[in-house]
Amino acid sequence: MNRPEFRELAPFEFTDVVGGRATVGNPDLRRALISNYDVRWEWFPTSSEVIAASFFYKDFQDPIERTVQATSQLRTSFANAEGATNVGLEIEARKQVTPNVFVSTNYTYVDSDIEIGRALGEVQTSTSRPLAGQSGNVFNVMAEFQLPRYGFSTRVLYNFFDDRIIDVGSLGLPDILEEGRGSLDVVAIKRFGPAQLRFIFDNLTNADYLFTQGGEVQRLYRLGPTFAVSFSYSVF
Repeated sequence: MNRPEFRELAPFEFTDVVGGRATVGNPDLRRALISNYDVRWEWFPTSSEVIAASFFYKDFQDPIERTVQATSQLRTSFANAEGATNVGLEIEARKQVTPNVFVSTNYTYVDSDIEIGRALGEVQTSTSRPLAGQSGNVFNVMAEFQLPRYGFSTRVLYNFFDDRIIDVGSLGLPDILEEGRGSLDVVAIKRFGPAQLRFIFDNLTNADYLFTQGGEVQRLYRLGPTFAVSFSYSVF
């Protein structure tokens, strides 16, 4: 089940820290119930390798979605849809390319469909659409290089998600879409006995966070790449 958060229930207006938009809760929200069904096939060529495929079906009752209200400031609120379904396929593979190089990847395709219900159908602009926040395609790949003799390892991660609805439009306003993007992260670790030095490079692609509404740019920003260094020491 998915229970509403306090801010989603709060019956007063506040400013959301993400985006700075006026937001008001909905005290009439109901919890969402989710039924999951999965079928999975796996093959292990070696103890460290796998090839797998899975088919899944998720049935949502009263899913909670973010909605955008047609006020002068495009106020955000929350509402229960009547139901939704996610049907999809996931493919996963892990391969030891060389004694020092390991690669892992997975891809997920999701066909999402939501049932609005009569009450929301009279308010929300789109009556046929995917579940808010659900991308049709999600892809991840990870490559790791290890030199155990020297206590050194490096991991490179790339993640991509397809376009998704981030706010559901109402009263004639189009849905707000978050455009798909990819991100690249790198982690390098050097061990000195019980001590460990870690270097982290996040968001190296520095892709645009682009949100559109009705084909027009609704908001656009970049977070920029980040770099961090950490040191740890184990006494055990």
